[in-house]
Amino acid sequence: DPFSLDIKTQPSAVPLDLLPTLVDMAWSDKPEDVFQGVMLIRKLLTVERNPPIQEVEDTGVAEVLAKCMTNDNTDLPLEASWALSNIASGETSHAHHIIELGVVPLWIGHLSS
Repeated sequence: DPFSLDIKTQPSAVPLDLLPTLVDMAWSDKPEDVFQGVMLIRKLLTVERNPPIQEVEDTGVAEVLAKCMTNDNTDLPLEASWALSNIASGETSHAHHIIELGVVPLWIGHLSS
């Protein structure tokens, strides 16, 4: 159950097999589901060894993560930004995809606020 995990959960404790559920949550209309899904996707991407960057990228969730960066909730843009930066840290193709989504100006805007 994704709601049994929280902000204090260690990244290594988030099972990769939850990824499809987390992606569905990130696309949800319910703000609490969106935050929980995005936060746990970010945690998946912050494991120290072999983060599942390609697996996350293959879901197409980067698009909704970029959208979350424009949310008024201060925690959601932070979680989304962190996840996107972890995706961008993968292969060159991952970085190019994040750039194509228009995330860089959003990062700059957040840094200058």
